Amino acid sequence: MEKVFENIPHVERHVYKRTFMNEISLFFSYDSIDLDITSEVMARLGSSADIQIDNITDENGIKAITVKDKDALFTFTSRALFVSLPSRKYVDFTTTESLWDDVESWLKKLEIKPFVWSFTKGNRWVFTKPISPEQKAEVFRNVLSEKLLRKSDENHIYVEEAIDKSCVFTCRYSMEKVNGRDSLSMKTMITSQSYSTDNLCEQVFHVNKLMFDVWNWCVSDSIKELMNKELTGSRE
Repeated sequence: MEKVFENIPHVERHVYKRTFMNEISLFFSYDSIDLDITSEVMARLGSSADIQIDNITDENGIKAITVKDKDALFTFTSRALFVSLPSRKYVDFTTTESLWDDVESWLKKLEIKPFVWSFTKGNRWVFTKPISPEQKAEVFRNVLSEKLLRKSDENHIYVEEAIDKSCVFTCRYSMEKVNGRDSLSMKTMITSQSYSTDNLCEQVFHVNKLMFDVWNWCVSDSIKELMNKELTGSRE
C-alpha cells in the first residue's frame, strides 16, 4: 500500500488475542432520496432475502428505515445510510464481505448519488479504580502513543489530511464514565471525499487497512503487548 498519511506509516495488520474495541460504524451520505420509495424497494428486496426491515414513522411520514442483515444494523435516512457492526466482526473484518455486497446492491437499486463517507472505530479502556484528575496525564501516557499525545491539541483531537487530499483522519480521546467507572475512550475516523457504488466492498476493505494503520499509530506499545496476552475468558 502506498503511503497515505505523512505522519502515519503503513503496517501489516496483526490480529491480537484480545480487543478493546466497542464500536464499528460506517456512514455513507448521498443526495436526498424519497424514503417512501425506499421503503417499497427494500420491502421487495426483503421478501427474497434474510433481512428484517422496519420503518420509523411519525405524523409527518417515514423518517428512517432500519434493516437487520447478518447481525449488522443499517439505518437509511433521506440523506445517508448508517451502518453499525458488532465489534467482534473486526477480529477478521474480511468476513463482512457479503454485507458490503448487499449494501452495493441496495444503493444501486435506489439509484443514489454518493457524497462523502466515513469509517469510525471506537476503543474503550475501563478502569477498576477511580482515576483522579492528577492521574489523567499518566493514564493517557500508558494507553496512548507519545506521537498522538504530542500532536493532539488541548481538546484531545488530532486531524491529518491524506497526502493526496482524498481523505482526512481524525482521532478524539477523552476520560468518561461507563456504568459508574472511569474509562478512556478513543475514536478514530477516516472521512473520504466520495465513494462509488461499484466495488463498494473493495473500497471499504481498503479503508479498513488504513484504520489499522491509524489505530496502531495512536495506541502505546504497552497496550499492544497487553492485547497479545492470552485471555482467560472468551474473546470478542
